[in-house]
Amino acid sequence: MHEKCYDEDMVAAVVSLRKLPQQGYPGRLSQWPAQGGRRHKGRWYIMRFPDDLCGSFSGVISVKRRGEILFQRAYGWADAANRVANHVDTRFPTASAGKGFVAAAILQLMERGLFALDTPIGNLLAFDLHAVDGRITVKQLLNHTSGMADYFDETVMSDYSELWTDYPNYKIRTSKDLLPLFIHKPMCGVPGERFHYNNAGFVVLGLIIEAVTDMPFDS
Repeated sequence: MHEKCYDEDMVAAVVSLRKLPQQGYPGRLSQWPAQGGRRHKGRWYIMRFPDDLCGSFSGVISVKRRGEILFQRAYGWADAANRVANHVDTRFPTASAGKGFVAAAILQLMERGLFALDTPIGNLLAFDLHAVDGRITVKQLLNHTSGMADYFDETVMSDYSELWTDYPNYKIRTSKDLLPLFIHKPMCGVPGERFHYNNAGFVVLGLIIEAVTDMPFDS
């Protein structure tokens, strides 16, 4: 369940929890500020949570209002097997949640006039695309209609670890390091013809971001 503050402008972000503890809900008890509460519009908001959130949550809670950190704390393990604790600056694998950020960056670069939705990727990338059709457009990558092969096709693969049998994941240090996983595979369809969820397309979008900004994607 994604919890939201009762006053819309109070909280910029609260991470998703299965069940937010009662102590985290807003209240009016005047004695609470000494326990870590914050006052807003005449109400006290409790910014204290149980030390382990009943063991049900591992991650970071960050509550902000207009850039001011009201509450920030790490819980649980970054590496449970080796008992490495999470910290407020721990980097978490976000998987496909990152696609939204890639898409936002692409649209921002379009606003600057650096390319358009219908720009072919062959016009933006200087390296050999091999089996990938250079006529695929930016829009087709964004909406999963490129027709290019994926490196992890969920319709035929069920175990993500299969990816690294022949190509160990420790070789992945930059976006380009992912290219050997799909760039030589034949196209699966005609660009723009049909929707097929595609992870590799967003790798290519990341490479486009690098190419037009002349900056590493992770910077």
